[in-house]
Amino acid sequence: MSASAATAAFRPGERVLREWFVDPYRAQFMRNAAGIALLVGVLAPTVGVWVVLRRLAYLGDAMS
Repeated sequence: MSASAATAAFRPGERVLREWFVDPYRAQFMRNAAGIALLVGVLAPTVGVWVVLRRLAYLGDAMS
């Protein structure tokens, strides 16, 4: 028995788990949503730090 076969024998649910994570991203709209969420997740904290450092509290209120 090879090392990879022995490892596969101890992980019967690995394929199911991988499919559970990958399956939603087969649809184009889910890939778009993930990309936009990533973009917002990077830009929102960046703008937040800029507002706090510049002491622009009213600008932060207006943007929200």
